[in-house]
Amino acid sequence: MGRGAAEEFVLDFDEPDQAGEPDAAAPPHRRRDGPDLPRPVALWAGVAVLLVVTGILIAPPPPGPSWGVGPGWTDAPVLQWSVPLSAPVRGQTWLTVQDDHVLVIGEDRIDAYDRADGTHRWSVADVERCELGDGIPVCVSGPGADAVVSIVAEDGGVLEVPFPGAVTATLHRGDLVVLAEGAADDFDLTVHVGTDRDAVRWGALIEYRREEFGDAAPRVWARDDLVLVSTGSLYRARSGEEIPGSWSWPWFDGSPLITWGEGGGQVILPGTAQVVDLPGLGVPAMIDDGSRPPVTIVQSDDYISMDAVAEDGEVLWQAESGWPVVRFGDAIIMGDADSGARDVRTGEWLWSIPGYVSCSCRGNPSGLLVSIYDLEPDGAPTNRRLIGLRVADGTILWELPVADNALVVDTDEALAILVDEQLTLYSRT
Repeated sequence: MGRGAAEEFVLDFDEPDQAGEPDAAAPPHRRRDGPDLPRPVALWAGVAVLLVVTGILIAPPPPGPSWGVGPGWTDAPVLQWSVPLSAPVRGQTWLTVQDDHVLVIGEDRIDAYDRADGTHRWSVADVERCELGDGIPVCVSGPGADAVVSIVAEDGGVLEVPFPGAVTATLHRGDLVVLAEGAADDFDLTVHVGTDRDAVRWGALIEYRREEFGDAAPRVWARDDLVLVSTGSLYRARSGEEIPGSWSWPWFDGSPLITWGEGGGQVILPGTAQVVDLPGLGVPAMIDDGSRPPVTIVQSDDYISMDAVAEDGEVLWQAESGWPVVRFGDAIIMGDADSGARDVRTGEWLWSIPGYVSCSCRGNPSGLLVSIYDLEPDGAPTNRRLIGLRVADGTILWELPVADNALVVDTDEALAILVDEQLTLYSRT
């Protein structure tokens, strides 16, 4: 959720660059001399050519696309500061770590706390229904004809755009994306040129079935070149082309997009625009380093087990339950009552985690940040903690207990935790 990935070199497999307009919200990459090859392909190609020339091997296929791999959390987070909130927050609350601030976004206000020392810097009151777009809050306040879209800048300044009927909004590379009340129970989705309400790039009608979705207004999000409505409608952000299916993020907004239909599913990986077929009703891992062979964990035809299915549809092994969380090399971490890692090819248990895995997850094989918890007899979560996990053998490198009701948000460099109106920031160093 935060912006500004750590500027350090990590030997991981970034996913290949995609054609099209660069994402202005993406973190900068270090410039490299030579041909503009995706790093994993270039790295593999150099090694493979050397070995082929010396007669050691026949070149295997290069690694596949990767996503979610980042700097390793081998050391415990370091406490930076802990401060009481400047004012109570009401209703549903969420956090985001920015370059300069930690934002606390409540039902009717936004507060910014200095990233360096926790000093309260500014507040914006009387805002509602906020989303994060281009890394900044975009809120909609007021009913019907009095609705106003408020775009909150990094310094707390607010740009207000009167927009009758608006119920939710976000930004996509500087373009305003708005969902507004339409005819009957339906909604109008519009993408604008910049923040000009009258300059419409494209629009679409969102059919809203209250018997299916309830009375709450739908939400809208944008990432890469995609605009997603909580009803499941998905569009290309620049062209307005609709991508068939009922789409969602099964884990969080940095994970693959997925849709399920009769007999199978499809996925769009982070940073890409390509729709890829899944072998059955499957879910990709939240983090994947692109190792071969690619494996998808799918619901079996009899719905009583999970199948590990290869790219060609072959079932490699079966498990009683569990969903993929992280894939690194030959290990795939499964989340369930018996959380732990299995061998990708054989399904053999490699090690177990003493608790239920709850993510988002960050890191690499040397140190993977995950959240785990236990369950009370009545099913209530308890004994929640963040841990650093070495993927090769399941060693727990460090533990950080957190309250069961705490809000936790993480970036590659920091953790922000909010509990009982106390905001705490931990960092990598």
